[in-house]
Amino acid sequence: MIRSDFQCKIMTRNGYGKYHIVRECHLPNKYAGEAQYSIANYRSEIKQHLKAGKALREYYGPTNIPFITFDFDCGKSSIDTLSTKMFEYIEYLRLERHIPSEYLRIYFSGYKGFHLEIPSKIFGIKPEYKLETKIRELVNLLTAGLPIREYVDWQVYVPHRLIRLSNSIHPKSKQYKIPITIDDLRV
Repeated sequence: MIRSDFQCKIMTRNGYGKYHIVRECHLPNKYAGEAQYSIANYRSEIKQHLKAGKALREYYGPTNIPFITFDFDCGKSSIDTLSTKMFEYIEYLRLERHIPSEYLRIYFSGYKGFHLEIPSKIFGIKPEYKLETKIRELVNLLTAGLPIREYVDWQVYVPHRLIRLSNSIHPKSKQYKIPITIDDLRV
């Protein structure tokens, strides 16, 4: 299996339920309402699966996950506390794990946390079945023994997980998910 065979993403707008198949390169840059897309990329066979009226949760096939996605939620802590922990974690990734800054995509989630994306290819991740399990193990390894670990939303690492599209509105806060820089995390 090669990465270029996995061009399809699942996208929803204004709530879950009605899925659209889009090519990754056609994801909108912003959306005035609520919008999510799949963390995984699929082969074109996903179109036939959904067109046949089958549920997304029933799809079992290989996927490609182009970015390791972290979803950090502040929970009972303040967003400022999480912001400090995020800053420290990104410094750890840069200095201890030698991941260049330009590989890190950081977002304010639009509500109570942050999303972080790192290209999966730098970890040697390739398309396969049950890839979410491998990604969960990698996130477990990358956060082991670190203060940021308590903020990880582990529900991201389940099959067919959707995550908010950048520059779309969070339905509770009415704020946008926006890209930020490491300097924006300094409190």
